[in-house]
Amino acid sequence: MSTSLARFFLGCFVPLLLAAGGEPPPPEQTLGQAPAFSLKDQWRTAHQIDFPNDKALIIGFADRHSAYDVEGWHTALSGRYGERVYMRGVAALDDCPFLWRPWVRPILRREVAEQSVLLDWRNEVAARYDFEPRKVNVHVISCDGRRLVQVNGRATEERLAVVFDVLDKLVAPEADEKTDETEAAEAGAMD
Repeated sequence: MSTSLARFFLGCFVPLLLAAGGEPPPPEQTLGQAPAFSLKDQWRTAHQIDFPNDKALIIGFADRHSAYDVEGWHTALSGRYGERVYMRGVAALDDCPFLWRPWVRPILRREVAEQSVLLDWRNEVAARYDFEPRKVNVHVISCDGRRLVQVNGRATEERLAVVFDVLDKLVAPEADEKTDETEAAEAGAMD
């Protein structure tokens, strides 16, 4: 049983995805303002999430039932955006059996030592973000705190395309990536 709980947290909560640059969609195309919140992680360290800030944010919520679906999101997002994005993982633990609760923090400290996993014991924060139980809930939030998109469920091609479309507008290209215009200008300068 502890293996499934550890797997839940390992796959669930990856580094907060933050991205600079780009213009978010107009306010009329958003889901409203993202609520600020503070939660403690597996080390009992409080983390404050508030807006505005200088980077975009992705927050992933998952409960014990959606644990196996998180890895697909993490792999796709980290593979495409790498360090240009930052994700904050929130464990929606309201449905965690009472007898398991004393083991949640020790398992996370051991299994997810390099990352902070925010623990929402009563799903109060999850509810403010319209959490849909038994599904991974991925939120893309602009620098000024607008909720741009919420996608719930497994990381299918269609769902990833929705998130990628929004993030691609927010995330500046990596410094080592060259656009066709840059390459053409450099080739012209060499001639």
